[in-house]
Amino acid sequence: MCGFANIFNVSDNSAGKNIVNSMLNTIVHRGPDNRGLYQDDSALMGFQRLSIIDLHEASNQPMVDTSGRYVITYNGEIYNYKNLRSLLEKKGYRFRTNSDTEVLLQMYIDKGESCLQYLNGMFAFVVYDKQEKSVFMAKDRAGKKPLYYTYQNNILYVASELKALLTVDDIDKQIDEQMIFQYLTLGFNLAPDTIAGKIKKLKPGHFIKIQIDYPSEIVQRNYWKISFNNDLKERSINDIEEEFFDLLLDSTKLRLQSDVPLALFLSGGLDSSAIASVLASSIKENIHAFTVDFDDKSMSELNTAKALVKKYPNLVHHVLELKANEMLNNTWLLEQLDEPFSDSSFVPTYWISKMVKESGYTVALAGDGGDELLAGYFKGKSFDLIDKWYGISNEMVRTVAKQFPGQSILPEKLNDKIRRMSLKKEEYYWYTRTSFKFHLWARLIKKDVYNEIFPQLNYQMFALMDISRKEKMMRVFEKGDFDYRLPDCFLAKVDRASMLNSLEVRNPFLDYRIMEFLSRVPVNYKLKNGQTKYLLRDMLQKRGLVPEEVLVQKKMGFSIPLRNWVHSDMKQTIQDTILNGRFASWIDPKGLSGFFKTGEQLSMHNDFTETIWRIYVFSIYLNKYNLTV
Repeated sequence: MCGFANIFNVSDNSAGKNIVNSMLNTIVHRGPDNRGLYQDDSALMGFQRLSIIDLHEASNQPMVDTSGRYVITYNGEIYNYKNLRSLLEKKGYRFRTNSDTEVLLQMYIDKGESCLQYLNGMFAFVVYDKQEKSVFMAKDRAGKKPLYYTYQNNILYVASELKALLTVDDIDKQIDEQMIFQYLTLGFNLAPDTIAGKIKKLKPGHFIKIQIDYPSEIVQRNYWKISFNNDLKERSINDIEEEFFDLLLDSTKLRLQSDVPLALFLSGGLDSSAIASVLASSIKENIHAFTVDFDDKSMSELNTAKALVKKYPNLVHHVLELKANEMLNNTWLLEQLDEPFSDSSFVPTYWISKMVKESGYTVALAGDGGDELLAGYFKGKSFDLIDKWYGISNEMVRTVAKQFPGQSILPEKLNDKIRRMSLKKEEYYWYTRTSFKFHLWARLIKKDVYNEIFPQLNYQMFALMDISRKEKMMRVFEKGDFDYRLPDCFLAKVDRASMLNSLEVRNPFLDYRIMEFLSRVPVNYKLKNGQTKYLLRDMLQKRGLVPEEVLVQKKMGFSIPLRNWVHSDMKQTIQDTILNGRFASWIDPKGLSGFFKTGEQLSMHNDFTETIWRIYVFSIYLNKYNLTV
């Protein structure tokens, strides 16, 4: 796991070297073990290495092939690199190192862009072809590893984090107003766009190849796409569970390859418990598992984790105590975000990563991806009723619902149902996945600003989902959660929080074989009688892999006491930051006061509290990078 900063088609190498070093200074945390630089008359490539596989100097980057023609900077891990190396050796390739980096470079030389079909891993990489004067960039299928780029003033800039590009004076950092709307509604920005309009991020499962001296339009091309369907509907659930178990075991073992100490995040939840139990039941070696114990016991899953550890003597359990007040001084941490990002679980994710790293570990396994692939977020959703509504309604009916008179005097729950009835199917998904819904904007945004932007607001502006009228709503949610929320919210959170501590996190559920397999499993095997992740629960229960406490544990998430922070501990700091910051021109002080009052009266996680936190994070971001709206 590492970080890179590259410039192509630069004329002044001396100035370019200074720029690359400045860019690398912002991402040292991604790879503190070594800094490498490569330059020729067209390229300057910089790299920060976190040494994990083959710790020798020869495996440092940027890496140049034996011919001197190709140069690579690469962030991530190729888990099947040993098999790929054997294939290449049979074709006559000879290797100088034992690294996966050299295997990846040789795979590209041998197969070009089709090499991506052979890779099982998480990655973002750049290959520079000196002879062609071309650059090839690619990102893994799930979108675990970040890659940002911009082409301005005839120069191509590429980096692992947006903040590296924001340090370059010659780059246009003008904020895209549409991305402000998107961030305020979702809490993050969707690839390929960023808050800085002319800087883009590579989408999961995509690649780019361009000529650096005379590029045509830069186009992201897709090499992999998941398709949720019912292809396996003829197979029994026992048969499906058997194959799923074999895949999960192989995926988990494959991710144990490391020349540095490796551990496991054990939250006590179902996904991390599944990985821990599958692994602990199949190997004799000790596995070091880390669990966070919050002082707020309503947020703690420690007892569930202890029940699992008791079952497996080779699980060496480390309990890390985390107090809410220790996380309160979080302004510095929020300033490290390279994109505006308001998922508050970023804070405890950073702290657990910090504790694991300080305990002597550089790699950790985690359960990310299980929810998106196994219907983990669907509890309480009446998909059948929603499908029936879309089966009988038409555009005219939804328009009537949208204009329904007297909504303001109706109870909010009824108003919410009417709003949902007025939405198109693709809009419905985004509406349910947002906290700062458009009807709330008039209560917080200054009237002159609101009147200008309101006509531009619609729930389709985030991403045009390819949905047919007959598409079942559960499939719509599966697609939306996997294609958008997983890479740009949840995986981005884990990458930034862990890499701030130079910790690599690997996710067995996101092996492409598991992703493809589970996408073909019928939905009634995933959500059954209101039970989410039924397939996984049933598989674990039949094999006796986890205690009953794990199977019945209520989903808790990994969060902070946000309401207490926003309305008590940090209230004054948050108010001052928003009203005196660079986003104050959008915010009505009376409206903000109203949001505080309403949010304080509601449950722990509510739209008003979430929105206040979101604007607070954005205000910090604008101040940190000296950006204006």
